[in-house]
Amino acid sequence: MSDPITSQDSGPSAAQRCLSIPDILDLVCTEVWFSWEAPKRGQTLLALASTCRAWSEMPLNRIWHDMHGVMPLLRCLNVGTSLRAGEKSVLKRSLTKIDKVIYDKYAWRVRRFYTTIPSTESAVIHKALSRMADVCIFPNLKSLEWVAEDSTTFRCIRFYLHRRLQKLSIGYQTPDQLGILFAIPSIFSQNLRHLQIKCNSDTLMDSHGVISHALSSWDNLSSLELEDVTFEGLFSMAEMRNLQHLKLCGLQSPWSRPSSTVVYAASSSWPQKLQALAALDPPFPSLQSLHIAVKHDNVRLLIITEFIACLRKLELRSLHLQFYSIYDTTDHLVKLFRIVSRHCSESLQELYYTHRVLPGTFSIVFQPLLCFTHLKTLWVTTCNPIYLSEEEAESIVRSFPDIEKLGIEINDNRRHFGGQDGSYNPLSILLPFTACKKLKHLGIEIDASDYNMRQELPVIPDQISKEPNFSLQRLTVGRSPISHAEIVASFLADIFPNLNEITLGSVVNNDHAEVWLLVEAIVLIEAFCAESAARE
Repeated sequence: MSDPITSQDSGPSAAQRCLSIPDILDLVCTEVWFSWEAPKRGQTLLALASTCRAWSEMPLNRIWHDMHGVMPLLRCLNVGTSLRAGEKSVLKRSLTKIDKVIYDKYAWRVRRFYTTIPSTESAVIHKALSRMADVCIFPNLKSLEWVAEDSTTFRCIRFYLHRRLQKLSIGYQTPDQLGILFAIPSIFSQNLRHLQIKCNSDTLMDSHGVISHALSSWDNLSSLELEDVTFEGLFSMAEMRNLQHLKLCGLQSPWSRPSSTVVYAASSSWPQKLQALAALDPPFPSLQSLHIAVKHDNVRLLIITEFIACLRKLELRSLHLQFYSIYDTTDHLVKLFRIVSRHCSESLQELYYTHRVLPGTFSIVFQPLLCFTHLKTLWVTTCNPIYLSEEEAESIVRSFPDIEKLGIEINDNRRHFGGQDGSYNPLSILLPFTACKKLKHLGIEIDASDYNMRQELPVIPDQISKEPNFSLQRLTVGRSPISHAEIVASFLADIFPNLNEITLGSVVNNDHAEVWLLVEAIVLIEAFCAESAARE
């Protein structure tokens, strides 16, 4: 009897039948794209597409899914470009009906488009491609990242906007380029859900008013990222019914100062601004994630505290706060955490706090946060090391039973802002955290120097837990001093057997960095040997 696999009459093999299933072929193409490095992944997918007609579509979809600049499309059209010194590229010939056939084969596959930085593609090229398009250059585009240095090329963004676009990121140079913001939601892309606006020059303070004024036209956003916004713009965002994620990553506008344009109240005093915001029913009704990064003394911690205090029915899951002002005080910080705990202690799962100037201690920073028992991520960055006693570390462990990521970090620019070195935690401070059975990432600066180790070594063996923490995989040590790699590695392997990564701060002593890298290597080797012994 013939072998059913090798017989010519048996039809396609099992492998062929599997690869004829669209979901499996799509899985193969996705794995090649995300697991292999360029240009090998592109070459492999192109080879798959050339194997047979049945296999051609999905590899081509993956190849064209993300596109950086329009040059790949122009190369398929066999259209040469010329580039004069100091100018952008232009087409060497006009596009024809034959080019239109090739264009139709590939343009619809593009889902994400990024302009090249710096851009070398002139407005003439974008206009020529738009004349071949029925609606926009890439009719199925979902995500667009648009950056252009000159206003003429920037205005070509309209050739890429359409009703199915979901995400838009704009990088502008001058405030006059922002006029398109008023037209996008009403004319081009009514279904847009994610908007990011970035400034690529020093015109931020001249443009945030334009952005804020344009926000009143946007109703359907679920995610918004800006560098700065006036209080008028903030008020417009508070009225967005679907806004879930808000990020203000370069806040400089003095919200508390009177403004000439008041659209929400008869007076523009700070208390009345807050009263008008609180009168909304409610403000930010769907907000789940709030990220505020202050970059100027104009916006002080107390102003942000008063802003959060007027947000009723707030059910935040993620809160990122970064402060800068030299006028902030510890009393302001305590008030902030008290307000946050009053509003969302039950819902908050992720909290990041950074202050580049204000020092922190356990009682100031951590004590007010112990009521956030549902936290899964807590990361605190101050301008000084926070020294923890064993009792304080144990109180953190008890308060956050579900914590997965916990960090106590020192700002790398602390000396520039006047921070003090202070005292590092002893190596033994890691022991209480072995009780956090869900902890995957721990960040803390410790003193593993020669002097400190001589004091700790006699007592550490008696303190090591009989039940090590098998969940911890990553340890961030910042700029922690260290002398003896073998001793520290052995200690870490005992209490965190599955530790596989040790990360450092961006500013660290090179000698200490080399020792920590050696510690990581030793820990990995010991873990491999233990795993091999268990198999035997």
